[in-house]
Amino acid sequence: MSLSRNQIIEWLKKIDITNKTVLDVGSGGDPQRYANTWTKGIGKVYMTADINNKFKPDIVIDLDLDRFRKDSDKFEVVFCLETLEHCWNPLHAIKTLADVTKEVLYISTPFINPIHDTWDYLRYTGKWFKKVLPQFGFKSVEVESRKASDLGSNFLTSFYDIEGMRISKIRLKKGEGHKINDVGYLITARK
Repeated sequence: MSLSRNQIIEWLKKIDITNKTVLDVGSGGDPQRYANTWTKGIGKVYMTADINNKFKPDIVIDLDLDRFRKDSDKFEVVFCLETLEHCWNPLHAIKTLADVTKEVLYISTPFINPIHDTWDYLRYTGKWFKKVLPQFGFKSVEVESRKASDLGSNFLTSFYDIEGMRISKIRLKKGEGHKINDVGYLITARK
């Protein structure tokens, strides 16, 4: 398992879903991929949603185009882990997720990460989530950065070397306001 995935798992270990209704959006072929395996407790209802019917999700949905049925239940907890970067229409996707979130939406996305799929479209910053999520009814948005330093001190140096960039030009003095080591984000958005 990658070090980046380990960061997600460590974050999930802090989340208690005991007796909650849970929806895991973008669960792929493993309905217990992250949330039900690594979180504390077991949800009283645990459903999956995915674009691909071959994965046999409980709900087949394309976050870029579809909405959940109007009469569908809202879920107390919604997970959208390592999925949003595959959406070419992120505002529609966020609106769709907000529609079924009763209490809290958990999102994880990569930032500095190789393109890893034919449908890998976008990267988001923590500031983007803080700006966008309140527009869809989330009153509290917490952003945790997945740091390259957590992945090992040579992660970004290797990246810059491969790209032909000089690390000495990129490192900034303390207090200059730039962060160059966010490799992804962990978002907790509460209604």
